[in-house]
Amino acid sequence: MGGTVESAPFRRFTELCIRAFLAVRPYCEAICTLVSLMMETNLPCFIDDALRKLRHRFQPTLSDKEAASWAREMIRKNTLNKRTMIYDSIQWHQNQIEY
Repeated sequence: MGGTVESAPFRRFTELCIRAFLAVRPYCEAICTLVSLMMETNLPCFIDDALRKLRHRFQPTLSDKEAASWAREMIRKNTLNKRTMIYDSIQWHQNQIEY
């Protein structure tokens, strides 16, 4: 994306992510039901407590306002995460995908 976390494009990205998160939250149980059908496939992403972790990510007990704040904090924390920065750098060097 380029720029900084204070840039207008990043602020827009954050806003759209939060709006998308709030839009899918009402479908938490339907999404978790679909994922539960995959739990016995032995795919590495569907192990142990994956379903519990997925459900937790929807933050079903929070109000929309609280969930929006939670999502904003997740975006902030992950934007500044060293692993995220390393991954973005690898994407740039291997695939010329800007970060």
